[in-house]
Amino acid sequence: MPDPKRDARGTARVVLGLLVAAVMCVAFVGFLAWWLLFDRTASEVENALDDLQADQGVVLVYEATGDVAAATVRYSTTADVEEEVAALPWTKEFTVMGAFRGGTLDVTTGPDGGTVTCRVTVDGVEKRTATASGPDAVAECSDF
Repeated sequence: MPDPKRDARGTARVVLGLLVAAVMCVAFVGFLAWWLLFDRTASEVENALDDLQADQGVVLVYEATGDVAAATVRYSTTADVEEEVAALPWTKEFTVMGAFRGGTLDVTTGPDGGTVTCRVTVDGVEKRTATASGPDAVAECSDF
């Protein structure tokens, strides 16, 4: 004959197991809903900030200085690259529309050497500066 105490314990374990599984499912669904909501909200904020920056544009200033009479200056704001031999100090200002990321400014001394410095500001905030010395030395400002 079956033992009623043993059957009650077995039933209690099954009910407890089902209860734990249900709580875990509810917790998982809650976490998933929170994650999806948070991810969507962060993405929407990011898109809104990009749109705002795209509407306003930024002022980008490239500067080259040094103790050489002239240096080779190579720069880009997008995919186009410009190069010129320039007397120092040299400055170029752009208004760039959109969420600006990237660009390069390289300043190269000649074979006689010397010291050159590149400096990049975006809306008046310095983003990169670099100095190089020696013959054919390159000061590189990029990834800003």
